[in-house]
Amino acid sequence: DDPILATVASTPFEARRAQALTLLLWSALQFPLSLEKAKRGTTLTWTSATFALLSSPEWGIRVRVKQELVEDARKMVAATLSSNIVPRKTLESLVGKLTHIASLVSALRPFLSELYAALHSSAPSNAPPNCIWRRQVYPGLSWVDVFLGETVGPLQRDYWISAHSADCGEVE
Repeated sequence: DDPILATVASTPFEARRAQALTLLLWSALQFPLSLEKAKRGTTLTWTSATFALLSSPEWGIRVRVKQELVEDARKMVAATLSSNIVPRKTLESLVGKLTHIASLVSALRPFLSELYAALHSSAPSNAPPNCIWRRQVYPGLSWVDVFLGETVGPLQRDYWISAHSADCGEVE
């Protein structure tokens, strides 16, 4: 519902032309477009990420999780770790945010399985109604907290054009 288009061209005119032709095609195919929300540039914020054009040493795009999303998730993790019980609704909301972040930072995904397991477990735990014990999610949330702390750098991913180009060698 919110399409994104990255255009690499040798001249600004060619880039604008490629964008215009793509918009014409999408319009002809009757895709719903909201041109009022359209943005152009070398660095853009779109939904929950910032996209930046990379040109050295080669062409690519850097996708970085929006800092507000990281900070919000980190506050939720801290609040969850500070209590002995976790309301299911709180954990569901946190897992939704973390899943969104994990769509860009795939190294985070393995730690979410523990959270899903706690949410969908049918085993009795003697926790209050609609709650789970913190100990059920503590290891996974501790690792998530380290990721969100960005101690080894920002939550980002680089996509290089050469890795996705048609010049990948011959196929026999």
